Amino acid sequence: MATSETSSTFAKLARARDQVLAGRPMIALVAVLLTTGGHTMNLREMGVSQGWVAAEVYALQSCYLVSLALTMLACPALSQRWSCRGLTQSGLMLAVVGSLLNVVEVGDPLSLFLIGRVVAGAGAGMVIYFAPRLLDHDWQIPVAWAAILCPVAGPGAVAIATMLYESSEWQYGFLFEGIVAAIGLVALLSMAETYESPPRTPRGSLAYLPGLVVASAALIYGLHWGQLHGWMESDDIVVATATCVCALVVSLGLVWPQLDWAVLKENWIRLALFFFGGMCQFFHGYIMNIYGGMIVNLSSWQRTWLIWPLPIGIAISLAVSRLRWHHRRVILGLPGTILGLLLLAGGIHLCYQQMMEWPYWDIRDVVDLNWFPAPGQWELAPGRLLMGLGIGLFMVAMDAQVSPDPEREVTVRPFLNVVQFIGGGIAAAVLVNFLIIGHKIHYSYSADRDTIQAEELSQRGVLLSDMLRQAGQPAPDRSAEVLLYRFVNYEADNLVFATIYVAFFLTALILAGVFVGLWIWRRMRVAPES
Repeated sequence: MATSETSSTFAKLARARDQVLAGRPMIALVAVLLTTGGHTMNLREMGVSQGWVAAEVYALQSCYLVSLALTMLACPALSQRWSCRGLTQSGLMLAVVGSLLNVVEVGDPLSLFLIGRVVAGAGAGMVIYFAPRLLDHDWQIPVAWAAILCPVAGPGAVAIATMLYESSEWQYGFLFEGIVAAIGLVALLSMAETYESPPRTPRGSLAYLPGLVVASAALIYGLHWGQLHGWMESDDIVVATATCVCALVVSLGLVWPQLDWAVLKENWIRLALFFFGGMCQFFHGYIMNIYGGMIVNLSSWQRTWLIWPLPIGIAISLAVSRLRWHHRRVILGLPGTILGLLLLAGGIHLCYQQMMEWPYWDIRDVVDLNWFPAPGQWELAPGRLLMGLGIGLFMVAMDAQVSPDPEREVTVRPFLNVVQFIGGGIAAAVLVNFLIIGHKIHYSYSADRDTIQAEELSQRGVLLSDMLRQAGQPAPDRSAEVLLYRFVNYEADNLVFATIYVAFFLTALILAGVFVGLWIWRRMRVAPES
């Protein structure tokens, strides 16, 4: 009997070991999800070291996410020619090469770095698409939790990598990206055999994709450099706009015969909200990196604490979505969507209040005495956590709003992640224009106000001069003039962040109102029939 029990125990341990070893593709997926969620943590230090403005720095992020999304469009066709394992390995190699290109500084660094982000994004898209197909049914739950938790852990992991030597070294963030991708590649190569789920049959031709790639590149260039070059006053922006329009027309003409209008009619709401969710998810991560260097001066690790409440809120919503009550999902369709949008609006309003209620208008804010500290991680955390809960909730609700026809659901589901990542790429360009245009507007307001109200400006100068004189500052009057100029910029920057929160607050409220009307309309249609 004892021998039989011992043999049974060893057999169970052997099966458990085999199951764990069969999950090695999970390492590749986690590696890519970590860096996709967190590699922007080193962009601020990189921009400072290279002397790049925000439009150039965040073009790297747009290229990465748009490249990732477009690659996912091509993945079903690729799986018809090559194995999922081979494509996953190729994706990991591209991720390694792309990260190394972002460390090497030769020739024109910006062009090389943009190419590196495109290559890394293509590799990430292949891994995210194919790695789960190398895992059998028993790994479905771990894959789901990886998608929930890795975006939370990503900023911290990359920030720790950049702070290995007690300072923010931006190269280490890209090295970390390459090293974890290489570890995933080694783990995959160490497997003699891998499980592969049957590839999905692609719909139609990919003839539209080259045109879409060209249009995306032109759009990214126009959105990031348009304001810097004067929009239509610049020949290169005119050419980029014309190229984008022509390429889109060609691409749309090629894809038009393949469009399934029944699928679009049923799922356009889901696609639109996943795009908006991707914008919110990535945009409000970017904004804390900017805030952590513009309003307060923080290291990459300190900025992580500003970012974390939002992905934690999203993770909580995703985790709650897996709960069931009497074998039914806790989160439902349109009501869950409306609640999520209202939570998003509420969280944005809390952050807006924090940005407007601290005395940013006081001249002493620009002095090193730091009389009135700007809102930090704990002041912004409640609002950002609520924003994350809202984003996660309305995206989960839309994910659960499946098509009644299983074939249509299979067709549309891959596009949900595609539009989410495209939304994140566009969000970087939107942020750049908010910063550039918003700063010009608010700087003009702050400067004009000080010019018009000469008495107030004089009082501020006297107050600041007296403070500097008491502190033993040499040439206090001249120093006061310099700090007055800095203060006008500081005040304008704070108002830019407030404007961003107002814009997203109104957008969330408008969308919530639209979905309330849609929900009422649907119930009124159902009532007479019943």
